[in-house]
Amino acid sequence: GNTPLFRTQDTLTVRGPAADTGAIVLRVPLTYVGPGVDAASLTIAPALTSAVAADTVRLGALVKDAGGGILSDVPIVWETEDSAAATVDTDGLVTVGRAVDRTATIVARVAFKDISAEATFAVRPASIELTPAADTAESVGDTLRLTAVALGADDRSVTGATYQWASLDAGVVALVQDAGETVQVVSRGAGSGRVTVTAGGLSDTATIQVTQVVTSVSVSPAADTATVGASFTLTGTAKDARNSEVAGATFTWASSDANVVKVTVADASGNAAAGSTVTVQAAGVGTAKVSATSGGKKGEATITVTPVPFPLAQVSVGDYHTCGLNAEGDAYCWGDNQAGQLGNNSTTNSLLPVAVAGGLKFKSISAGSLHTCAHLEGGAAYCWGDNRFGQLGIGTTTNSLVPAAVSGGIAFSVISAGGLHTCGVTTGKQAYCWGLNYFGQLGIGSADSTKFATPQRVAGAQAFEFISAGGAHTCALTGQPGAAYCWGIGSEGELGTGDLGSQTCGVEPTRRSCDTAPVAVTGGRSYTAISAGGAHSCAVTDTAEPLCWGYNAYGQLGDNTTTNNSSPVQLSGPRLGVKSIDAGTIHTCVVTLTVGTETTGTTAYCWGRNNSGQLGDGSIADRRAPVAVPAVQFQTVATGGAHSCGTDLNSQALCWGQNEKGQLGNGTTIRSLTPALVAKP
Repeated sequence: GNTPLFRTQDTLTVRGPAADTGAIVLRVPLTYVGPGVDAASLTIAPALTSAVAADTVRLGALVKDAGGGILSDVPIVWETEDSAAATVDTDGLVTVGRAVDRTATIVARVAFKDISAEATFAVRPASIELTPAADTAESVGDTLRLTAVALGADDRSVTGATYQWASLDAGVVALVQDAGETVQVVSRGAGSGRVTVTAGGLSDTATIQVTQVVTSVSVSPAADTATVGASFTLTGTAKDARNSEVAGATFTWASSDANVVKVTVADASGNAAAGSTVTVQAAGVGTAKVSATSGGKKGEATITVTPVPFPLAQVSVGDYHTCGLNAEGDAYCWGDNQAGQLGNNSTTNSLLPVAVAGGLKFKSISAGSLHTCAHLEGGAAYCWGDNRFGQLGIGTTTNSLVPAAVSGGIAFSVISAGGLHTCGVTTGKQAYCWGLNYFGQLGIGSADSTKFATPQRVAGAQAFEFISAGGAHTCALTGQPGAAYCWGIGSEGELGTGDLGSQTCGVEPTRRSCDTAPVAVTGGRSYTAISAGGAHSCAVTDTAEPLCWGYNAYGQLGDNTTTNNSSPVQLSGPRLGVKSIDAGTIHTCVVTLTVGTETTGTTAYCWGRNNSGQLGDGSIADRRAPVAVPAVQFQTVATGGAHSCGTDLNSQALCWGQNEKGQLGNGTTIRSLTPALVAKP
């Protein structure tokens, strides 16, 4: 009952039974006369160039006859050449595959004629998704991972996509590779960087913020030394976790002590750009830390400010003050000034050298316990400071805050200020002393009067060339070289006579052994220098050997014991050739000789009490034998209560030890265990 469809020239074969002869075969040519018999062309619509993966597309077949007329109800056969790229059902519904970047071909045929058409199209993704869409790098050099996914129409991933990557901001982020589903990017600099990925004509963009979090700050130079008044520069550098410099970082600068170091910055807020320099001024002696802070991180530079060197021809050390002369003879003093011993018409302590009032040009100067004396080139002597016992020699017991002329018009070639007395040698080699005489330290043959306010002639017929006033005793030389004599208190053996003295001085409970007139130091040696200390004495023989005698509780005799000795003893250790020697209250220092000359100073050695660093060896350990004062070559050295001073080969003054009154002259009250420059006023 249905009309069969055949091709126009098919043959129908009919087979039927026969009773006697077998099968009967009948072949009949057939001609199709149904819809589309006049088909001349076939076109697929719509025309496709691309289709989205995992999508469906309805295709139709347009059949026309030779005259261009559209034929309807023409049976069409649909086929695909690559089922992985796309499939098609009998009604022309195309299901696009999940493999992109490939070509699909759909073929439509007229069912009963050799007429066909093809639809060829590219399979593309519906979209590209880049993850993460945004990310952050906190350091230059950080590596981040980006992944691209091609999606089909069902928002599921598809296969076969070819990805091409690019950085739109190469100064911020750079690609490690530019192909593949997943790539690595590396941060190059602070800012916002964009990375794009392209596949199948589609693209997506991820944004990378390179913030460069500051993890460390440094200041260069990290340590520096400058003299007071000098200006120099510091540079702050901020770095991230990968040690890359953070460009554009800002800093807040500060000094731990503006009295030592002042920081000058570019603006009022205290900020300066990274890499730029900030001006730092050395304001005062000491050590300060200059800090630069950025992003909550801080770096520091340690700045040590030293004084401007102060050249002096000589220095002399008292209990808590120091004085010196420059090459022109101008006098300067510093430290304790309770009795006016600085001579600047005040009683205010000074941490820096102050000029002695009056403008006098002195030849030599000597600092005692609380007073100071000096003499002019012509011999006139002046003293200032404490005068309770007449130690200024001005005829009264009134303190003087400025240099006052010593009474008598005597011309001195040497003057020495001691504990509470003063002595001098005239140009005629006569010795005079004045001040307290409680223990016979004036050498006038008696201790009847406790004080003399004018110079008193030392008893005896000796002609002296040099004299040194100590705590409560005095020593002198008849020449340089010459014989040594001492007088005054001798209870600790400080007179060097082999005994403690032939007399008794004072009143109980302070009655002590003494000699009230010069007595010869035992041993009969010839000496070139002598120094009376607190309760010990030292001298240098004409063979440059140092010897000491007297009180030795702290090893100030240098013989590696703490036993007192009333006779000169040699120093422990290698023999030192000594140019000069100075005995302090309870320590001693020398300057050794340079081989071949006696005019150039060299190494200083000290020994004895060291509780304040007065030995200058970098420690506070007492020394029973000489230890070298490091790093400085000296011309002269002087000792006092608990500090020492000297001049180096450039005539620069240095001091070390106790400094509570400013007696080191470096602008501070901080003790120094090694030589520190005296500041220029």
